[in-house]
Amino acid sequence: MASALHSAHTMMKVDPDITKSLLNNSLINSLNNLSLNQSGLPKSSTAAGVLLHSLWSEKNIQSFLKKQGLSKKSFVNDITSAAFKSLQVVD
Repeated sequence: MASALHSAHTMMKVDPDITKSLLNNSLINSLNNLSLNQSGLPKSSTAAGVLLHSLWSEKNIQSFLKKQGLSKKSFVNDITSAAFKSLQVVD
């Protein structure tokens, strides 16, 4: 699951338009639920959190998400921010 989410994250960066065609409330809810499941699937939980955070960080996608009626709190919250920061490389 974590590998699939990392692949989706890479795809999002390469072609945001394809990403927008795949996004819907059901997918976002599933990613949110997965990001909350830190004890059962820690790597998948982190990957889901990173993907959610990154979706909101991408301005083109963020605009699309807002038009779909989705709010920032679904994408940027304590859990997704911690997951995103855990993957940041510090020099």
